[in-house]
Amino acid sequence: MWFVNTGYLIALFSPNDTHHAKALALQAQVQRERRPLLTTEAVVFEVGAAFSRVAYRAQAAYSAVRAANTTFPHHVLPKKIYASPPKCSMTLGLPVGDH
Repeated sequence: MWFVNTGYLIALFSPNDTHHAKALALQAQVQRERRPLLTTEAVVFEVGAAFSRVAYRAQAAYSAVRAANTTFPHHVLPKKIYASPPKCSMTLGLPVGDH
């Protein structure tokens, strides 16, 4: 199981991001190896906020968390588990670049 961070997801969904090519390469590896992914509500919240207009940022971020929990209920850790998450073999982490 690999943990997914905010920088990776933003780079993956932003073609103009500095780290987009690296994110695509990591995504291809995930698909080839059929790796299960894990993230937190905080990461989903940050990604939702990053892709929304300022006036709608909070609403969009909360909507992203609800959607992720509905679509991927076993892959998004709720807030109460942050203190002791399951062990992951790798983190799909990239710095937040220009997007």
